Amino acid sequence: STKVLRLGKNLDPEEKEKIIKTLKGAIDIFAWRQEDMTGISPHVITHVLNVNLDVPPDQQKRRPLDSVKAEALEKEVDKLLTNG
Repeated sequence: STKVLRLGKNLDPEEKEKIIKTLKGAIDIFAWRQEDMTGISPHVITHVLNVNLDVPPDQQKRRPLDSVKAEALEKEVDKLLTNG
């Protein structure tokens, strides 16, 4: 499958071509999924929360965002969902 690469729009076109050529030439060294990282212990790549299970969870008070921040948040979430 083809991977999408986005570089800054102000990057010199010659530099951009060099970077793209280098990355495409080394595409096999990148890990795109966890399954691609063979030989790495799950202990190294697993996140664990340090919580006391004897203490019940406490829900924090909801703090509503102002309209500008709420709109920016909605756009960012939509972008992340679109990109998977």
